[in-house]
Amino acid sequence: MEAKFRELPATVQERLSQLTRGTNAARESAAEVCVVPTASATLQSLGAALGILVAGGALVYGVTLGSWNGEYAIFLAALTFGGTWLALSQGRGVWEHGQSAVHPSIVATPILLAQVGLEKDPVQMHYLRDIREFNATHQHFNGGYTGTDFRCAFADGVLLFKIKSKQEAERLMAFLRSTGDLVRRWSADGVIEKRIRDFDWIGADASRRGSAPPAVETKGWRRLLEVDWGHAVLAAVAMALLTPAAFGVNLLQREMRAWQGATAADNSRAYATYLEVAPLQWYETEARQRFDDRTFTEAKASGKATPLRTYLADFPSGRHVQEAQTALAALYGNAERVYRAGAGDADPEAADGMSALLRYLGQQMSPLVTIAFAEPEGIDGKAIDAYLRASTGSSKIHGVGPSFTAERNSAREYRVVDAMQAAIRRVFGEDLLDLRAGTMEDEGPRFLVRYRVTGSGDYYTARSQDGLPLEARDIYAGIRLAFDFSTQVPGSEFPPDPDPLQGYLFHTEALPAANFSVRSASAFGAAAAPDESSVYDTMVDTAFQRFTEELAMAFGLNGAAGEGGEASVGDVAGGYE
Repeated sequence: MEAKFRELPATVQERLSQLTRGTNAARESAAEVCVVPTASATLQSLGAALGILVAGGALVYGVTLGSWNGEYAIFLAALTFGGTWLALSQGRGVWEHGQSAVHPSIVATPILLAQVGLEKDPVQMHYLRDIREFNATHQHFNGGYTGTDFRCAFADGVLLFKIKSKQEAERLMAFLRSTGDLVRRWSADGVIEKRIRDFDWIGADASRRGSAPPAVETKGWRRLLEVDWGHAVLAAVAMALLTPAAFGVNLLQREMRAWQGATAADNSRAYATYLEVAPLQWYETEARQRFDDRTFTEAKASGKATPLRTYLADFPSGRHVQEAQTALAALYGNAERVYRAGAGDADPEAADGMSALLRYLGQQMSPLVTIAFAEPEGIDGKAIDAYLRASTGSSKIHGVGPSFTAERNSAREYRVVDAMQAAIRRVFGEDLLDLRAGTMEDEGPRFLVRYRVTGSGDYYTARSQDGLPLEARDIYAGIRLAFDFSTQVPGSEFPPDPDPLQGYLFHTEALPAANFSVRSASAFGAAAAPDESSVYDTMVDTAFQRFTEELAMAFGLNGAAGEGGEASVGDVAGGYE
């Protein structure tokens, strides 16, 4: 027989409820009835807890996540949906287990064997007298007991069930074996007819079914919970509500965390970070004010020009623009006072130019100063060569012009730039004055250099030719380099001008060494005259070296012009000196 629980007579419903839910009445009749549970809500409870954990964990993760993007949103929404669906479906099972009048069990009496599920599940009952086959098999896995499978075949159906407790399974088998003894005892006691009426739930009078309570129709949200698609709908609703809520809470906590971090650190970088990462920007106005204030305070405390210029560049309309400009000018004013105090031996005009330059830079957004070279004069050497031919009568005049090619001039000029850079950086540093090589077209303050090549009136010959008449010797012209070095500052008495004489001018002349050595080649074992480029390059290099030394002295930068003294040349080769 198979019937729904509420279709059974009321007395049967009550009896099964007492037996399968473990009431006192069931315990009192334990000698005549064996009840073995076949399922519980434990796994469903664990499933519901897991669903809550997954959905809750997804929401917590979403709330505490550093930032959201599309992939995170889809991932968290999926976890929320899956966890909610699992919690609802498994929670429904737990709820039904708790609300049901019966629990899943096997109920055995001396005349019946019944399989009972929840109240909504069918109840199967069979007479033991109709049993055709009975099998009970203990199952093991890796040596451990996992349950006992029962197969009971009757004339009107088959019962298949599993009992996970070995003790309960053996108890059921022992009871079934004892049913014959119980029936005989009923007969001996004269109560067999009464007991059969009590336990013959299959043959109970059909008229007694009218006393069964009417089925109650489930309505509202509980009805929705009874179908699987209803769980999916509710899970989707939870996902649609909770995922945006988690995102909103995430925004709130990120906003508060960003502001708390900024105020705790209370420095410019912290407020810049807030303005960059805070999602809601609730404190934007205050953060920008504090960012402005802390940036200026830190720049001023650094005692350097670059942070002050950075502040002025980043905050052109800032709250401390005037203070920053004043502090910047003060740095240059102090640098000028220190410079003047230590440059007592400087050329007065060169020192005035440096002062004008420092005052100008104190008002500018850049410490850049260029050093440019005007077109040199007299480097072709034609006048010098003509004079030597007339004064010495020699036809072996070695011209100076080939030593002043554009490439060689550029290399010498860059050595001057390097020496001046080293001197200035040692005294002022790049923070106050950044000297770079430039051109005549560059705007802004600059040092402008021009040099002229003239004859010194002297000449050089190789010592190995001292015994020869002058007209038979190799003649190399003695030269003089005249340098004009001017400082030109916009807005000063001497603004930038293509004429080097229009500036804070320093003038000097440099002569090569009176005696020097160069290498020469040998021709068939005999000494040959050295190449004129080697001779004149040596002269010019020593002259430029002396100029850089005098330049440092003129600006009061003594000892800061870099390494080196007089230019040195190699030993004589082939006996030429």
